[in-house]
Amino acid sequence: MKNILALIPLLVLSVSSVQAATVVLNFESATSGSNVNPFLPTGVSINPVKYDQGVDSFGDPNGIFSWQTDSGTINAVDSSVYGSALSITGSKALDVVFGPAWLQFATPGGLDSFSLTSGGLGGVPVDAIFLDSLGAEITRLTFDQSLAGVSTKALGGAQVASIVLPSGTLYDNITYVTSVPEPGRVSLLGLGLAAAVLRRRRI
Repeated sequence: MKNILALIPLLVLSVSSVQAATVVLNFESATSGSNVNPFLPTGVSINPVKYDQGVDSFGDPNGIFSWQTDSGTINAVDSSVYGSALSITGSKALDVVFGPAWLQFATPGGLDSFSLTSGGLGGVPVDAIFLDSLGAEITRLTFDQSLAGVSTKALGGAQVASIVLPSGTLYDNITYVTSVPEPGRVSLLGLGLAAAVLRRRRI
């Protein structure tokens, strides 16, 4: 019992101590006109997406609609292709002008925040849609495509598996922040637990 009580402060310290990890996708290293996936971090992919119904075991439509990967690729593009109205950082951006894109995470994780820079090609308010691992909608980020600039959404650690980016513009500086346990704290917790087990065996 004393061993367990001694571990409580260590457990609290380990769980409460997190370290923010920020990932920025700016597409500058990508080749203009080519699929962006080879240039993305491990565990992240961006593909065309469609909202369509699934099929049953006979291949017939089952009436259940969901977001699904579509054919083709999402490419990086030189911003000059679409004129000078675009507001992006650097010379390249994500080309989502003619169809929506699906930003997917191989391992869903808690996101604290998400932001993107849109190029300003479109002319109506649109929504980036955040989905969980089952494809259910978590929340949306509404922004006006006619206004070039940065749009941000606080997510509070939501378990996001994918994000649907609406078509009609270019995207740049897609940024997401995750909270992950600080490695030192996790190691310390492991050592503490191991020590408690060894001590108990000796008693």
